[in-house]
Amino acid sequence: MTTFRVKIISSAYPNIKPKENESITIASSPAIFSEESICGYNILIVRQENVGSYDDVKQFSKEELDEFFGKPSVVVCLSDKEQLYEYGGWYVGPQKPEPVRNYHWLPEAKGLIISSKKGEGLEPTGDAGRLSNLLNAYEWEWKCTFVKLPSKYIPIARNISNQSVALRADIGEGRVFIIPTPEINPYDYDRYPAFLRQLIDVCEEEIQELSERERQEPDWVQQEVDPLESKLFGDFIPLYERYQTLRGARRLLYETSTSLTRIVHFIMTKMGFSAEMKEGGGTHDIEICEDDFNSVIEVTSSEEDWINIRKTRQLLDWCQRFEREQNKKPKGILIANHFCNHPPTERDEPFTIEASKQGEAEGFCLMTTVQLYKIFCKFLKGEMSKDEIKQLFLETQGLLQFED
Repeated sequence: MTTFRVKIISSAYPNIKPKENESITIASSPAIFSEESICGYNILIVRQENVGSYDDVKQFSKEELDEFFGKPSVVVCLSDKEQLYEYGGWYVGPQKPEPVRNYHWLPEAKGLIISSKKGEGLEPTGDAGRLSNLLNAYEWEWKCTFVKLPSKYIPIARNISNQSVALRADIGEGRVFIIPTPEINPYDYDRYPAFLRQLIDVCEEEIQELSERERQEPDWVQQEVDPLESKLFGDFIPLYERYQTLRGARRLLYETSTSLTRIVHFIMTKMGFSAEMKEGGGTHDIEICEDDFNSVIEVTSSEEDWINIRKTRQLLDWCQRFEREQNKKPKGILIANHFCNHPPTERDEPFTIEASKQGEAEGFCLMTTVQLYKIFCKFLKGEMSKDEIKQLFLETQGLLQFED
């Protein structure tokens, strides 16, 4: 191709310098989704922010998209939550709002179900391909998760709860990516254009791959394949999900702060506990309320130090408050990622002597994230049950004695 053409639809005003034989067009107003045909372009990048907020938004026609994807080409959507819209204006009344469905202009997207959950951080999947380097290079914030995926769309990144936050689909001779927005102010005239420059370069490499790939498989081929293929695929999916869960669990060994609390909560729920995140409300981090097991959990970390008595005192305060409010005595559990800058074999004792003594006196279970990781691994292998783990927590008075 003589000129590689890129169209960016964004509410920001990035200053991107084209490379040789490259043309970049920027439509800065999201209210005008498409001022001209996209058929002559190779790459389309759309920030979904505010798309669908006006009646006069021109969405791309099926014919236009068919022509665009009739050649090796790439669409990238920087994802956003679905807007609520009704009766020609933003939803303000008592009527039940309907989503704008501002992703439904994408080909083969019918049936895509989106959750309004939002958060930070992601883990690329094995299907991210060359985009995985970009996903690993930035901090990410996602404003939605993709709950139900049409057959063409596959996850290329997941959050800590194993929910899809980035997708890929092969459409015709082209490809669609839906990815979150990195934690960059769109009006940062240095970092945001640098991100888009990297994104364009990745898209250009994708197009080169698409140009060289074999002919796309017709729909009817699926009816002709040997049943063994479906059986192998059915056997593979549960194993892959267990792999993804275990891969996420290893974050127990190095995470800190809120991220550490989230992964502890994730692990507890995976082991079958009715765990609830409480962090951020001026109270303890995690709470478990079950018929035969009530627990108040504090999660803490230190990079180059022991966990001191302040944390056991804080846990005591939360347990006493819980008992006053719930009229039930909870099991206090303190989970620590101590000396987390070092490999587990090189770490010192987790708690100071004073903290250990108070933990024992109050009947707390003091444990490390390394121990929790080993317990979870045994749970996944079927070597420990939820009841056995619960009993271990309840019986522990002070430091947990558990070695793999």
